[in-house]
Amino acid sequence: MTNSIDTKLCNTKHEALMKIAELCSDKLSLRIGHLEELMKERKENLELRLEALNQLRQEVTKDRDQFMRSETYLEKVKWYDQWVSDTNRTLTEMKTRYDSRIGLSNWLAIGALLVSIAVGIILLLKG
Repeated sequence: MTNSIDTKLCNTKHEALMKIAELCSDKLSLRIGHLEELMKERKENLELRLEALNQLRQEVTKDRDQFMRSETYLEKVKWYDQWVSDTNRTLTEMKTRYDSRIGLSNWLAIGALLVSIAVGIILLLKG
């Protein structure tokens, strides 16, 4: 009798362990399925984020073409500063020449006036 009780007990334990193993297997399968769904959702989320980042990169690249690089800007500013400096120097030279011509033309006008007065006096005295 002990032998049959031991066998029944062993069979019951075996069935219980098999049921536990089956339940654990089912739970593990459900857990794996849930994790696969999460991975799929996260993959889709990452793909959307990657697409958004790619669009942002394209916009930044397009916007970058609207502005000049700092090296180009500095070259242009250097050229412009040189042009302004050269223009100011040229204007100063022109003003100096103009001022000296004004002085000369004033003296020429005074000289011409004196000559015309002298010619007039000579003509009056002869006549």
